[in-house]
Amino acid sequence: MWGGDIGNNIAHRLAVEEHEVIVIDPSSTTIKHITDTIDVMGVTGYAPHPDVLKQAGASKADIIIATTGSDEVNMATCQVAHVLFKVPTKIARIRSQAYKHARWNDMFASNALAIDGIISAETQIADMALQRHYLSGVFNARSFINQEVQVMAIRMTKNQAGEIAMQNLPLCLEKLSSKIVCIEREGSIISSPSTADFRLDDIVYVVSFTERAKQLLSHIGYSNGTNKAVIIGAGNTAIALAQRMYASGIKVSIIEHDESRANYAAANLRNHTTVFRGHALDPDILDETNVCKAGSIVALTNDDTANMLSCAMAKNLGCSQAISLISEERKIHNIMPALGIDSYMSRGSQAVSNILRYIRKGKVRNILDMAHGAAEIIEAEVTQHSPMVGKTVNEIQLSNNIKVIALYSKKHNSTLLHKLHDVIIGANDILVIFAMRHKIHRVEHLIRISPDYI
Repeated sequence: MWGGDIGNNIAHRLAVEEHEVIVIDPSSTTIKHITDTIDVMGVTGYAPHPDVLKQAGASKADIIIATTGSDEVNMATCQVAHVLFKVPTKIARIRSQAYKHARWNDMFASNALAIDGIISAETQIADMALQRHYLSGVFNARSFINQEVQVMAIRMTKNQAGEIAMQNLPLCLEKLSSKIVCIEREGSIISSPSTADFRLDDIVYVVSFTERAKQLLSHIGYSNGTNKAVIIGAGNTAIALAQRMYASGIKVSIIEHDESRANYAAANLRNHTTVFRGHALDPDILDETNVCKAGSIVALTNDDTANMLSCAMAKNLGCSQAISLISEERKIHNIMPALGIDSYMSRGSQAVSNILRYIRKGKVRNILDMAHGAAEIIEAEVTQHSPMVGKTVNEIQLSNNIKVIALYSKKHNSTLLHKLHDVIIGANDILVIFAMRHKIHRVEHLIRISPDYI
């Protein structure tokens, strides 16, 4: 594993779970900082070099995760780990769209580069930002069971919409066949919440059919995003988001202070996006983009302070929704509501959810990490060796700390959210399971691939 924003988040999470983690970075200063703040070991060096990987114990590693800012370094690291050290699982961060085209998928196969998984934080952030533009009022969201089911985190904010949501949510959930999964309060997860216990600033996790998600939000007081958005920054993520928004019929403006990057964005977005050169903290520039009429402002620079302040300014000018990219999530997430920021995204957090798919045992398809690891929602396919096969959902749910919140039945070719207790689980069914941190191992036992897993 390599240091940096994404690497640090992954290392921190795996260390909390008591995995043995070795971080490689060419900077001895970076290694000292990481090993002083996280319970990991560090090696100073260039990761693709065989001697550095050997020093880091690659021959005994179960997984290698290459997260540098260079695609080529990441691919080379995985290739060396595969050829020389037979590391079973290799994960690489890939940023460039040039490597992600469907025609080149075979290059990552076992008989080529042998990369088992790809971290594409930029692509994920762009997809998330587009989703949140449309799902106004949603703090976090993840799709499950082939996009049929949506888990949404709705903050009970101290504004009119948040207060209306707190009053209307229980009735709307019943009306639209949705339900509460859990509540996040002050960094902790309440796994068996009562709707009577809602408090301002609670984050309520709701599961709904995707086709009803917008209707649910509208019923509890949140308006759907308009067809206008302002993006701060013109990096790879911003350009990817602008392209997605244009394809969805959204009018986009970008603010970028660097002249060469602004010109690059304008050239690549083929005149369908207006690019303003200037600083996002300049009220005149924000006013020129007509941010007051935008459904959302999405701040995507690498500067957390600039992102948060530009969002706060835009909200003050009348923008409906502010969405910010941040890197130091664990340090500053608590101040977001005070700044009027509706939602934030972190490359590191998204990478952690990706990595957990390979760390968890079983045929895991998707994971939503909640409250920095306090709980997870895990989507997994039931294997023939699972002790769940032939049992009802009610028989496997031990408590509110483990609960099936959605199920796809292969036998009936249908997805269910309600009346799950008496459903008999079959091989190849897909379950979406909520689990508190101390119950993750139990979930792994339930979704195991091998009959020998304990």
